[in-house]
Amino acid sequence: MKVQGEQYYHIARLQSAQDFIERFSNGECKGNELNQSTLDLYNFSPKIDLGDGTGERHIINALVRMKGVNPSQLGQLMDLIKTTLVRSNRRYMELIFEKYREKKCSELPSRLTCMFLSLKENVGDWYPALSPADSANIPIYLLEVRGQVHIGDHRWLDTDIMTQAMYENFAQSYWEGKQYDPNTKLIPEVLFQGTFKVIAKYDSLKDLEMRG
Repeated sequence: MKVQGEQYYHIARLQSAQDFIERFSNGECKGNELNQSTLDLYNFSPKIDLGDGTGERHIINALVRMKGVNPSQLGQLMDLIKTTLVRSNRRYMELIFEKYREKKCSELPSRLTCMFLSLKENVGDWYPALSPADSANIPIYLLEVRGQVHIGDHRWLDTDIMTQAMYENFAQSYWEGKQYDPNTKLIPEVLFQGTFKVIAKYDSLKDLEMRG
C-alpha cells in the first residue's frame, strides 16, 4: 500500500536503530540492507559446551555426543534444542514468505529489509515484547512516512513446525493482509520502506502515554 504523510511509531529497541533515526530529521529506509531482525536470524549459530573437555560444539554435533554428556548439562542442552528449533523454523519461514512476496507482490516492503513500525493503538502491545527485561526506557519515535507499507498479522509466522505447503499458504494469507485468528485481538505489524520525517521522540512508553 502506498502512503504519503501517514504517521506511525517505531520502537527503537536497538542502539543502532536509535543512531540511524537520530542522524536525520529526514531519513530513508531504502530496502537494500538486511534489518537487525533478519541479521539476528541469519547469524544464529547455537553452540554448547558439554563439559567433556572438547570445548563448544554446534548443536547437532552435541546431540551425537549426548551419551557422554554430563547430566547437569541436559537441561541446558534441552533449552538450546528448543531455541534452535524455534529460530531455525522461523528463519526457514521468513525465506518462504520472502519468496512468495518476490513472486506475487514485489511492490510491498520485504520483511528482510524493512523498518518495522506500529500503529499508535498497538504501541502498548509491542513495547513490552521489544523492551529488554532490565529496561523500561526504550525510545519511541513518531514518524511521518512516504513510501510503501504493509500491515500484516505476525502470528502467521509464530507457528509450530509444519509442511512447506502450509507455510506457503500462511505466506499468502500474510501478504493478503488476512487475520490469523478473527476470534482474538489483532496486533498488526507495519512493514515500511521509503522516506520518513521524525515528528517526535518519546523516551519511553510512559512518556508517550503522558504526552499523548
